[in-house]
Amino acid sequence: MTCTPEDYRVAHKQSTMARPDRCPNCSAAKSLLALGYYERWLSGIDGGDLRLSIRRFRCRSCGRTVSLLPNFAQPYRLLRNEAIERYFSAQSERVEARRHVLLLRCYWRRFASWLPDLSRAIGVTFGRSPPPSEPQKWWVFLMNATGDLARATRWLVEHLRVTVFGRYRCHQPRPA
Repeated sequence: MTCTPEDYRVAHKQSTMARPDRCPNCSAAKSLLALGYYERWLSGIDGGDLRLSIRRFRCRSCGRTVSLLPNFAQPYRLLRNEAIERYFSAQSERVEARRHVLLLRCYWRRFASWLPDLSRAIGVTFGRSPPPSEPQKWWVFLMNATGDLARATRWLVEHLRVTVFGRYRCHQPRPA
C-alpha cells in the first residue's frame, strides 16, 4: 500500500526512513550519518498545503548531504506527483489543478525544455523514444515505460541522477 502525504505527516514516517547502504554521490559504503530533517511544503488535496519533515544524512566520505524524499513528491516542487501526473495527462479537474494551474504550466514548460537533455540521458533504455520536440508523446512514453511519475522519478534518479525536470544530486526517492 502506498502512503499518502497526509498519512506520512500524521504517522511521522520521516523517522522510519532507513539510511541508504551507500552514498549516492561517492558510493562509499556505510558512510551516511543522520543529519536530521528539513521542512518543506507539499500541496494538499483539500486546497491547503502540508508541511512535511524530510530525512537527511551527510556522507562522512564526500561531505555531501542526501535527503530521502518520499515517492509522492518531486525535488524542489510544491505540487505532489499525483497533481503533476493528472495535469500532464490532461486529467486535471481536481482542486489542486485549478488552484495551481499557473505553476503546473511552468512545470510543463520545464519538462519540455529539459527533454533534449533527458532524451540523451535515457538513450534507448526503454526502447526507441519520441523526438525531444514532442513533450506530450514523451510523457506518454515515460508513463508507459515506468507506470507512474513516482516510479519514473525513482528509476531516473537511481540510474541517471536526473528527474523529469532536471539534474539533482541530493534527493533520493524512497517509498513512504
